[in-house]
Amino acid sequence: MKLYLYTTLVALFLISCSGTEEWWDSERNVGWVVGIVNDSLALRTSHRTFHSQTGGAMFGMISADASESYIVKNHGGLHLVNYRSKQPVVWSDTVNWETNIIGQVTDSMVYGGDLWNEIVLWKIGEKPKKIKPKWSGNCAFRLRKSSIPDFRVRPWRDGKFLLLGKTPTNQLRADTCQYAVLDTSTSEAVLSRFNSEEEAWLSECLDIRYSNNQIICLKAKGLYQIDIVVNAELSDSKKINGNLEFTELWGNYIKVDEPSFTDFILNLENLKFNENYSTIWIYTSPLNRYFVDSLGNEIWYTSEEFSHLESNR
Repeated sequence: MKLYLYTTLVALFLISCSGTEEWWDSERNVGWVVGIVNDSLALRTSHRTFHSQTGGAMFGMISADASESYIVKNHGGLHLVNYRSKQPVVWSDTVNWETNIIGQVTDSMVYGGDLWNEIVLWKIGEKPKKIKPKWSGNCAFRLRKSSIPDFRVRPWRDGKFLLLGKTPTNQLRADTCQYAVLDTSTSEAVLSRFNSEEEAWLSECLDIRYSNNQIICLKAKGLYQIDIVVNAELSDSKKINGNLEFTELWGNYIKVDEPSFTDFILNLENLKFNENYSTIWIYTSPLNRYFVDSLGNEIWYTSEEFSHLESNR
């Protein structure tokens, strides 16, 4: 009897250490707001976590066995939601890989990836596209003071994309790349600086995009004023109470950081601040990601509302 019990325990131990267990989290977790599409719709992310564990566990205990491995993958999702009134999710899609969506390119496109090795472009109604940049250029191989990849993807001339360093370009070292131009048809990303007399004014921009044959630039004037500059000419100005350093373009909108983990959104119309736009606030604290309008109404979306579509799980 003792020998039988001993043999059974050894067998259970070997099975538990050599087997592989895989499971999904029960819910798709709500992520960040990554773009404003129009006067009522916004884009936000989600992820569902997949776990895979091989060996090293028995009755809930973890072994120091060298064969043990534990893998976690966050399969990404993108969702179109209404931020003016609570409604069912308008559009959703998911992928079976980690997307790391960062921000908005145009009214219908967001970007992400690890940026140096892979740029992801995801458009509403389409599957995301992965681009592996082929870097070239004569300036220092980075787009900001830090060696950590950190830049924005923006529309540029001839259907290409501007990869713009997030740090204000006039604060960078003289040999540091300020931007690159990405050709998605070839994956070529040419690093450069705003060195010419024609482009010198762009060095003072917080953010830049190209639209309808015009270069649109956001500039900070003092501590509390945003200027819209178009083709080097001032188009409009607005006093705000926010953190100008992290101000950025979200398609045709402007996102401005406020204290206490809050962003507020401004709208551009005809390259001027749209005073008729009813400002929306986004609470971006990791525990409280929701919208608040000018009347104080709160619009929430929960994990369960993002879990109805799992197209690639």
